[in-house]
Amino acid sequence: MYSRVKLGVLEIACTDCVEVSHGADEVCDACNCQHFRKVRVGDGATMSVGSDMYPYTVVEVNKSGKTLTIQQDDFTLISGDIYSGAEYSYSQNKDAQTEVVRWSDKRNCFKGAGRHGTRVYVEYRNYYYDPCF
Repeated sequence: MYSRVKLGVLEIACTDCVEVSHGADEVCDACNCQHFRKVRVGDGATMSVGSDMYPYTVVEVNKSGKTLTIQQDDFTLISGDIYSGAEYSYSQNKDAQTEVVRWSDKRNCFKGAGRHGTRVYVEYRNYYYDPCF
């Protein structure tokens, strides 16, 4: 089992069955761990590239749950600015290109193909562009 705090949200992932949850009342069907649920089509996702983050939606999950197809979401700044306290709204863009990501046991997260340092976190959407680069 693996856990981390990301953006103030505790995310717990089961490395045996690749299931993710934030809830405390769920049980993993695959290995009977507490606090897990399967990744589902429609779940939000965040791709982290260096210090930048981009919002996605899960559009396909393979049978094992270890390969996802994700599609980048549209985002709109609704308050704040890129330097502090930015708040965004997100909407699925069904015309956006899709990307396939795979579970990495070594990194305990989903990874983008061929991208060094790219990680994908499921269950939340977030956009952040580091203005320092």
